[in-house]
Amino acid sequence: MIQLGARRFADWNPAFFRRKSVWDWHLILDRGKSHSQNIAIASEIIKSYPAERSHVGQPDADELREAVALACQPQNASRIVQGRNRVTAMPREWVLANVEAIARSVLDFGDYWEYGRYLELLDHLGAHDKVSALVAEGLKSADADVRDMAELWFARGGPAAG
Repeated sequence: MIQLGARRFADWNPAFFRRKSVWDWHLILDRGKSHSQNIAIASEIIKSYPAERSHVGQPDADELREAVALACQPQNASRIVQGRNRVTAMPREWVLANVEAIARSVLDFGDYWEYGRYLELLDHLGAHDKVSALVAEGLKSADADVRDMAELWFARGGPAAG
């Protein structure tokens, strides 16, 4: 049993820990290698997940949806980075195959902020073909701010960078 101060791990509310996705706990493992308690806790939590939620293969769409929203909607830089880290912790090929449809379901591409953060997320993922396509789409937007954002990205290499 894991001891955390005076409390044992079993005394903690397991429902609280299960609200986190396995990918969140993988991030804790990645960041907390020098923190043996965090590693032990995360390892125990991951082991306690039912097989269908352990994501040995791939995450589910809800987890990607939450991560994309976190990466693109907040104004707070640390939350944006947290969302990006959650996305990049998922299997890259699966993310690239699903991110566009999921982003379109959760983001407002008529809002320059969300549009710009999504471009940054795609660039962070190295999805240059998707960046190029979205820049081309943004250049045709009815919203002047979205067009301005697309022009900034076009100047960086735009659709031809593909």
